[in-house]
Amino acid sequence: MALTGDKKVDAFIQPGIVLGQGVTDALKRSSAPNRLVMAWDVEPNTLDAIKAGTIDSTVVQKPFTMAYYGLKALDEVFHAPPKQLSKDYSADAFAPYPVFVDTGTSLVDKTNVDSYIAAAAQQAK
Repeated sequence: MALTGDKKVDAFIQPGIVLGQGVTDALKRSSAPNRLVMAWDVEPNTLDAIKAGTIDSTVVQKPFTMAYYGLKALDEVFHAPPKQLSKDYSADAFAPYPVFVDTGTSLVDKTNVDSYIAAAAQQAK
């Protein structure tokens, strides 16, 4: 944290609050100027840290949507299997399956963190 000049670390990326808690704790204890801290996922501690200004923002995934579409695809393969299950469909213009499925992400920062906290509270009910 004390490095300066070319060796100074300007930003940190936390893959999750559990794994990255050490970064935010070290920054709180440090006398170093503020550094950019980006997180991943929408755990309550991450949202609280965004409100407190310890974390700048987080990328939110949609685990329910990922599981839903994953299970839906597996069910389809089970009930209506393709002619060739081991075929590489990524280079097939007539493929029955997409190469990539975007289940969505969003960026949470101070401008919208309250809506995510409210949604989490509503989900907990």
